[in-house]
Amino acid sequence: MASYKNLVGDNIKRVFAKNLQAKMREYDLTQTELGRRLGINATTVSEWCRGTVLPRSNRLEQLCTVLHCEPADLLGSVQDAVDEDLNRRLNDLGVDPKSVVDINQRMRDSFRSISRAMSELDQASLDRLAAYAEGLMAASSDKEKTS
Repeated sequence: MASYKNLVGDNIKRVFAKNLQAKMREYDLTQTELGRRLGINATTVSEWCRGTVLPRSNRLEQLCTVLHCEPADLLGSVQDAVDEDLNRRLNDLGVDPKSVVDINQRMRDSFRSISRAMSELDQASLDRLAAYAEGLMAASSDKEKTS
């Protein structure tokens, strides 16, 4: 299994490649033209666009100057990389990432409703609710042991 650091690094490369390609389209630049403006080989630009490697910091600064942007516009964030990886994995499983967002929103709404309802309970009702929850967890644990 790949380490978290490697996964994030690979995903940052993918996010960078996607953002770079979008900026190149915005300015109607080919890899050859961008390479010419930076004084580098188009092969290097191709590697960036494929997400194989990231540019060194001095090249990133030059790239940002040519594309009129900030490094964060191209690199994104660790969260972007993690989201990209999650969406890719969900797609591989045939799950629409938007449905996961909907499920998370419904769960947050339900949690808020439950929290609000619990805040209105007196101590005796909270104690009964806690005992009921403990009983459910014990029954579930017993069921797993017998399976």
